[in-house]
Amino acid sequence: VHGETADGQREWEGLRDRAQAEMASLDPDDPVDAFRVRALAKISGMADMEVTRVRERRAAMGDFDESEKCTVLIARLKMMLSELDPDNPLHKFKIKSLQMMLAKAEENLAKHREAARMRARGQVA
Repeated sequence: VHGETADGQREWEGLRDRAQAEMASLDPDDPVDAFRVRALAKISGMADMEVTRVRERRAAMGDFDESEKCTVLIARLKMMLSELDPDNPLHKFKIKSLQMMLAKAEENLAKHREAARMRARGQVA
């Protein structure tokens, strides 16, 4: 394992993707497959948490370009939003704030990706 590097991140992403692909090929109504689906869901969830952790660590170390930093922020904001209850009046303001931050992060990601495409074509961004 490569730890908290781009290679380590790719390894965790590969594990997560393989677990999700195998889950999709199983029948959750079959008792044997249902057990495997639950186990693979745990593996996929743990791998996804590690991907997020490694991304955040790499971002903290400055081992990311700007679009990767935006991607990490977007993932974190989506995770935070998923933990809130839209029917809870105490969460409504926080949800609105996080949605505004998410929209801005997605806008910044699009800008950084366009600038990278222009640089790749030899144009000045």
